[in-house]
Amino acid sequence: MGGDRNAEGPRRPRGWLDSIEVAVFDKDMESWARERARGEPISGIGRGARYDATYGQLWFDCAGDRFCMVKARTAIETNRQDIAGDSPPSCKAA
Repeated sequence: MGGDRNAEGPRRPRGWLDSIEVAVFDKDMESWARERARGEPISGIGRGARYDATYGQLWFDCAGDRFCMVKARTAIETNRQDIAGDSPPSCKAA
């Protein structure tokens, strides 16, 4: 990714900071997280992957039999699914 991700633009409010949130749920929180997972099934990320376009959340089974969520907060929401899918390799399903 190139360019200034914090630059002001026609669709980016002044002071906006794009961010990525990654959550890895252990066994104690897994069922709670799975109940909240919403979205359409997608392929190429991991088992059971779902993308919720409304909130920019990517839910999937990840390494170590855990459940993960990646949330992309961007000023330009058309890029959120691509950004969420570019999560760190350690979060990808094994």
